[in-house]
Amino acid sequence: MIAAARPGRYGEFGGQYLPETLMPAVAELEAAWLAARAEPGFQDELARLLRDWVGRPTPLTDAPR
Repeated sequence: MIAAARPGRYGEFGGQYLPETLMPAVAELEAAWLAARAEPGFQDELARLLRDWVGRPTPLTDAPR
């Protein structure tokens, strides 16, 4: 993962635009993500899920015969 130069900022002008009522939930989500991504078990499960599920065909995948 690449960390932003300043939390919530991406480049010179970027950032997050959220309704103020969502800010506490987003802060809670960020704290949970930062804690989880440091756990080896989480990283192992994430790697497994990405390996086994990402890019798989979906019901919307064109499957010509």
